[in-house]
Amino acid sequence: MTLSILVVDDRQDMRLLVSEYLLRLGHEVKVEPGGREAVAVLESGRRFDAVFTDLRMPSVGGEVVLRTARRRLPNAKLILMTASDLHPALVRVIRAAGADEIMEKPFSMEGLETILARLFP
Repeated sequence: MTLSILVVDDRQDMRLLVSEYLLRLGHEVKVEPGGREAVAVLESGRRFDAVFTDLRMPSVGGEVVLRTARRRLPNAKLILMTASDLHPALVRVIRAAGADEIMEKPFSMEGLETILARLFP
């Protein structure tokens, strides 16, 4: 199954890595360099099956991207990517914002495949 996926990260190397992984798996990928751009794409009405977003980004962070995606795409799977320490309070905030999964950086293509298989059986 080919998925339409939005990838959001302020670091170009992460955007390229994640998008390359997803393209190798046969998915359609839209990449945005930050939360502000991602929110604009989501508000435009474009549909995605999944959204991968970084947590910490300048100006508009991943929590806002998650909340916007959950409101605009209630059936999409939302994956938060982070290198931050995942304290229980942070996990609660991320889950409350709508994240279906949390991926800790760094991760492998196999890890990404595992998460997609779990979310899209």
